[in-house]
Amino acid sequence: MKSNILFGLLRQWSDQSIARTRPTLLGLFSLVVILADHLQANFSWTVQQTIWYSKTLPTFSDALALVRQFLWASTFSTSSEATQMIKVPRLLFERLRDIAVYAA
Repeated sequence: MKSNILFGLLRQWSDQSIARTRPTLLGLFSLVVILADHLQANFSWTVQQTIWYSKTLPTFSDALALVRQFLWASTFSTSSEATQMIKVPRLLFERLRDIAVYAA
């Protein structure tokens, strides 16, 4: 019994913390969906496919990846020339970025 109480306190599963967490998560979810809807005109909207699960419409993970792609594109500036290589070739950088937005 004592370990269950301690486990609950470490995880912060009190009524007050749950009451604070639910609206925060709903707000964060809503913010990501609204940003993704706004960004789809300027950024390429990719739907991540797997062999065992095909989907035609983007899911929340695709929306989250689009928002991450926008935030990282505004944070990590690259050269405007497509052929210029500073430290990492542009195509390799873009491929690594596309992998990273789904990995996090």
